[in-house]
Formats: sequence, C-alpha cells, structure tokens
Amino acid sequence: MQLRTVNSQEDLIQLIEEIGILPFFANEIPGYSLEECVAPEYYFPDEGEGIWEWKGPVIQKLHCAYGKFFHGKAAFISKKWFLDFANWRRDGYDFDALYDDELAKYTDKKVYDLLDSHGPLLSKELKKLGNYHKGGNKGFDGIITRLQMMGYVLVSDFVYSRDKDGNLYGWGIARYETPETWFGEEFRREVYDCTPQESYERILAHVMALTGMDEKTVEHFLGGPDPWHHADAATLAEKPEKVREVRKIENWLVPANPKYFDIVHAFDDTDTIVWKQSSNIQVGNTVYMYVAAPVRAILYRCRAVEVDIPYHGGNDVIRIERLMRIKLEQRYPEESFSYKVLRESYGISTIRGPRGIPDELRQALEEGH
Repeated sequence: MQLRTVNSQEDLIQLIEEIGILPFFANEIPGYSLEECVAPEYYFPDEGEGIWEWKGPVIQKLHCAYGKFFHGKAAFISKKWFLDFANWRRDGYDFDALYDDELAKYTDKKVYDLLDSHGPLLSKELKKLGNYHKGGNKGFDGIITRLQMMGYVLVSDFVYSRDKDGNLYGWGIARYETPETWFGEEFRREVYDCTPQESYERILAHVMALTGMDEKTVEHFLGGPDPWHHADAATLAEKPEKVREVRKIENWLVPANPKYFDIVHAFDDTDTIVWKQSSNIQVGNTVYMYVAAPVRAILYRCRAVEVDIPYHGGNDVIRIERLMRIKLEQRYPEESFSYKVLRESYGISTIRGPRGIPDELRQALEEGH
C-alpha cells in the first residue's frame, strides 16, 4: 500500500483522520506507517521540527490516542477507532474488574491507580509518585507499555525542553493518562457498548480494507483475535485455568442505573423483561442485577433465556445495539448484598460494567444470604 506523503503537522492530522489507525514505525504491512510515508527531511531534520516534535501538537489538536499499542510499538489511533480498540483489548473489563478477577498484576494496578487518581502525569512525575528510581521499585517501562497495550493508558502529549532562543531540544517527555480522563464522559458511556469480539472484527475488517492485506497478516499485526493476548506468558503460565474460567463466565454481575430505567419496579407485573446486553452473556447464564445509587445493592437473580436480540436505540446517555431477555428467579433484600457488604466481605469495589463474580459471593447469592 502507499499512504500519502506527510510534509507537515496538518498532513499528519489529515492522514490520521482519514485512516483512523496509523503505526509510527514500519511493520509487517509494507507502507503502513508514518515512518514510510513522511518526507525524509522531516524524519531527522538538520534544523527545525520534524515528526518527533509533531507528535504532541498532533495529539492535542486532533484529540486522538497515541501509545505503544501494537507489539509494544507506537501508533496513533483516532477517537472513533480507539473506542473499539479499548473495548477489544480490555475484553470488556474496566481495570478494577480485571484486577478483581486476578487478571492484572498488583504492580500494574499501582501505576494505573496513580494515573486514575492523579493523572495526567508526565513520566517523571509518575515515576516519582510510584517510587520508580534507583534503589526503589523496578519495571516501570514494562508496566506502562503493558497498560497501553491493554487499552487502559495512553499518551496525551509530549513536553520538550527549550533553549534560550526558544528552540526545542532533547527527547519529549511523555504525558500519560487514562482514556477515561482524556476522552471524557463520552468514552465512559460508549466504550463497552458492544462485545469485544465485535470491536475486534470491525478493526480487522477496517485494516484489511485499508491495506489490502490478507486476514492472517493483519491479525498478526493487530496482535491476534484472542483478547487475552495482552497477558504475558508468565501470567498465563501461572493462571491458565483461571483464564479459561473467566473467558467462559456463567455467572454475571450486571449494573443497572435507576436514573435511566426503573429497575426497582421492573418485575412488579412480570417475571421476564428485556435488558441491554453489552457482554458475552449466553442462554442459561445467571445474571445478578446490581442496582446503582441510591439503592446500591444486588436486588435480583435472573436467568438469561434469550440473547443477542438485535436492537438499535437509546438516548444521549445510552446507546443500545443488542438486548437479552432475562427471567426473575430470586429477589434479595437491599441489606443482604449492599455495596458495603460487597466491598467489605467480597472485595468488590467497583461495578461499572458486566463482570464475573467471585466464587464466594456466588455461593452466598445462591444460598440467598
């Protein structure tokens, strides 16, 4: 393939807007990189600015994502395509749920939590907060790369030093933050609106059409269709059974916001309702409905009796593309499985999207207390 020649920041912005996903460096897809399409004089210019100095302004002007997203190598991803990228790479998990299910390391959680509570942060600021220095904690580069590969962290700018004449010098210092902070409420609202597999298939089809390459080559470039590719070999070796178990979740905890739907009274006149489906729930799976504030408790145990019902609708807050039909099996008093109980007794601190549940909690729910 042959991309347009890039001679300026404006050219680069137009290219990213046009194709959505642009690797920085050459890869297994010939011609599919900024490195291969930028005019040579802007790669390492003798004077003035080139693509290295353009990165920060382009990210800021376009409000796109940048990071080590593919095999630990950098790429630009437009806001539109990053929704699918993050959903796929996260496998539908927010980070807290990923950690609760023992699929993220404590070291990764420590860095993620620092960014989530204090971000955006320059890399030197993040290292200082996390005690990553000589004689302190180790492995920062691997952690921050892994978090980018998993879709939980991105680079939102590069900050350069300037000489007395105002000219940039040295390498830019990356500013890291979470996509939720960088893209805001729209990202939080839409990132899990379809299944991770649907997001992956959209990205795969897009890059195949864009590059004209075969499916196998594009799959390799993307990192493969398996959403668990982001886990390193050591983690998978330690928890192979756990990974297989979580990938086939049969008991789901699903949040419901009473601001958008009166779930508290949904089963007053019927034992079967339809509900938004944004995860890989299967017929026969158990669905525990957690009602958000002001209730903040699990109120219902249901059984999925029909899934993947096509639907297109929603409002300014919620977009719905699929529905599932669930049948009520049991009600719970608010105090039995309140947020306080879930947090203090079962270690569940966040319920932002559909997720699996710990065996201890599942057993208590089945027993009804």
